[in-house]
Amino acid sequence: MKSINLLNTKKLIISFNIFIVALAIMALLLNFDVFYVSHASSGMIPVITYETYSSLETSFLYILIALIGISSYVYLMKRLKKWESLRILLISLLSLVPIIFLLLLIINPHFLIILPVGNSPTRIIEIFPGFIFIIILFIAFFANTLLIIQQERYLSKYIITLSLFIGALLISHAIHESGHALFTIVSGGQVVEFYPFPIFIDGILRTGYVSYQNVPSILIPLVTLGGEILQWIIILIILFILLRLRTPKILTIFLTFLLTISWLDFPLYTINNALGLPHWFIIGCAHGDIINFTIQTGFPLWAMLLLASLQLLIGIIILYFKALKNYVSARIPIKEKNAPLIS
Repeated sequence: MKSINLLNTKKLIISFNIFIVALAIMALLLNFDVFYVSHASSGMIPVITYETYSSLETSFLYILIALIGISSYVYLMKRLKKWESLRILLISLLSLVPIIFLLLLIINPHFLIILPVGNSPTRIIEIFPGFIFIIILFIAFFANTLLIIQQERYLSKYIITLSLFIGALLISHAIHESGHALFTIVSGGQVVEFYPFPIFIDGILRTGYVSYQNVPSILIPLVTLGGEILQWIIILIILFILLRLRTPKILTIFLTFLLTISWLDFPLYTINNALGLPHWFIIGCAHGDIINFTIQTGFPLWAMLLLASLQLLIGIIILYFKALKNYVSARIPIKEKNAPLIS
């Protein structure tokens, strides 16, 4: 009876994926309007431009079809036992893509337009029924992915892990903004505005925001780099806790997430901004603290890029040796582990 129910659920999942793909292809063929937007400029001309984009001109449905194809293949990989951990990870990550797309709509829909006629930032002025239809398809895909996770019997673990990651992400941003505020006070200035969590400012989503006044000009670079300085301090504290103290598993997972995000903060801020990209690829300043610090101090950007690359490389090396240690430990038989040493 149990195997029959699993087979029926499997058929339901695959059938529902095929149904969503069929609707997505139909939407592409009909090529209906999705939204009406404004662009900040057109080419080099700083004039706001307005444009309507259709289902063929946005990436929604192409991405959705690709996601369904990947998720169906990964789901059917169940018989490959040695890839089980990777399969579970891929399913979990695929379920997050619809959420990321919805966030992109809020943050900057420019990234979802295939060939925009204007420049970013792009704002949605009006949405059409086709837009609602596409959102429903993404929600259906998300629900179907959750059904897969439920069938794999790790839904509660998935929810807890996702909650810990989101919590670590928010706290990491709060630490960064707190660094600016802390060094403003240390420098003798006053904090005017302090938003440690994501906030909309002038219609643009910011991961955090701090404004200050009365900071001596010679100490302004210290305040500018304050977010990164506090992140580095937090990294050292977390490393000490993880390496020297015994912590509950759930706290260890949370601290590992926080360590990873904090570790990536400086490298991504530096490298992405140097390339003209936002801090976290799709969100954050494209001309932020690191660029401002180099302008304020005359410190060469290439040196900051070198430091950022070094920090990124150290993180990759630590992850490699950690993974190698776990692999070797898992390969050693229990009897060999417990065998007496021969002197």
